[in-house]
Amino acid sequence: MMKNELLLSLDPDTKAIGAALFKGGTLMHWNVLRSGVDDSIRRIEVLGGLLWDTYHNLMAQTKVMPEVVIETPSIHQNARSGAGLAVYGFAVGRYYEQMHTASDGNVSGVSVDEWTRDCRSRAGPAGGGARIMSKVQRAATVAAEYETYDPAKDEGSHAADAIALGAWFVRKREAERAILAAEELAKRATKKKRTRKKKADRSPVTGAS
Repeated sequence: MMKNELLLSLDPDTKAIGAALFKGGTLMHWNVLRSGVDDSIRRIEVLGGLLWDTYHNLMAQTKVMPEVVIETPSIHQNARSGAGLAVYGFAVGRYYEQMHTASDGNVSGVSVDEWTRDCRSRAGPAGGGARIMSKVQRAATVAAEYETYDPAKDEGSHAADAIALGAWFVRKREAERAILAAEELAKRATKKKRTRKKKADRSPVTGAS
């Protein structure tokens, strides 16, 4: 199967996984994978199985191999500590490993610090600078931008963050491609200029007799 412009974006957690499918810059579908299993390790295994099935169902339906981007933990995980952080790290590692295998290595991990840094609210009154959005603010922004997103069906805003992450990743990729294209044009222009100069240097100089 050939890789194409399909992107599966994931917001992983120990109790749910938010998933969003993009084609180019268009949101095609979103979902939240959940498990009611009480034991945390067993629940992660169940969620991993649901995620595996989701990816392979996408391949069966689209006949292509979607790229995957998954949020990875921050080095400043203040909201989790101790055993909770260890279980969360295990969950993300488990999901990442599964997607790495399923996508033939076509998976990228993006730190929550990296992508949320670009999600900022507007500058406030009294000269206050724009601040990084909270999870609730990001969900509200997603709801305003994507008509198909329904926050009532997304407890915990996992799908909202999957959508926001996917949109950020698409913009980042487009910007990188634009830079590469500009650099390639500049190289070609420089090469043409050097070629013309060499031809001019080799041309015989004619003067008055």
